[in-house]
Amino acid sequence: MQKRQSSNQHKSHNDEVDTIRRTRRVAMSWNQELKESALPDLKAYVDSINGESVSSKQLFFLCMGMGIQRNFMGQVPARKSDSVRLEYLDEKDFALLKTVALAHKKDFKILLDEDAAYDIAEQFASGGLQIFADEMNNQPNFPVWLISQLSANLEEFFRQN
Repeated sequence: MQKRQSSNQHKSHNDEVDTIRRTRRVAMSWNQELKESALPDLKAYVDSINGESVSSKQLFFLCMGMGIQRNFMGQVPARKSDSVRLEYLDEKDFALLKTVALAHKKDFKILLDEDAAYDIAEQFASGGLQIFADEMNNQPNFPVWLISQLSANLEEFFRQN
């Protein structure tokens, strides 16, 4: 006759559930070198195309989108809280940041560490800002190039949906 293992030798389902490590940061961060050299020019170009001032949130998501599109990530920026403040993000914004991390890592456990997920979003934003900085230096007419990139992305989106 086999002995049953005692109940303390088995993990309960609740013991296996990981807890979410919440972030303590108050804002996202920019790559400091690019923030000084490229971000003001990018903002000025986007403002002129848009016809009004764009927010830090809009610039962050624009850069993150470009980084994702080109699959280019920069380094994790030093925490400076100098980009979009988390208090200005809504549930959809947080869901997008976490979806980017999940798509990149392909492991749901990334969702259990908010800082790690936000680091990935910052890396894509840093990569996108680097792409924009390079294109501002290389494109003879950056605003036209930027509009063509945004238009192409919208056309692709509508073809797929």
